[in-house]
Amino acid sequence: MRGICVVTLACVATSVAAMAGQKPAAASTYKGFISDKKCGKNIDPACNKTCFEEGETPVLVVDSSGEVLDIANGVKVTSLPGAHVEIKATRSAKDQTLTVLDVKKIAI
Repeated sequence: MRGICVVTLACVATSVAAMAGQKPAAASTYKGFISDKKCGKNIDPACNKTCFEEGETPVLVVDSSGEVLDIANGVKVTSLPGAHVEIKATRSAKDQTLTVLDVKKIAI
């Protein structure tokens, strides 16, 4: 029994040490249009609004590249269908999803 406790404690300590060494993702600024996953690059505020109401995932269509990025915490942008925005967000290295920290509407 004592051996199991020691092994368990060693595993927990290793996990905590590994997590402490990870740096949080740095925030970046992105400019683009708020759309939904179904419409993608087709920016149409009325259609985007309807799609949000039907549960579609919000995305950002990036100005400079045309890349379509999923937004993990979409509740922060669903009030801006089709809007041109500047988003401060972290980007997941695993699946390239944005987690929005701040969003503001900007002129086209």
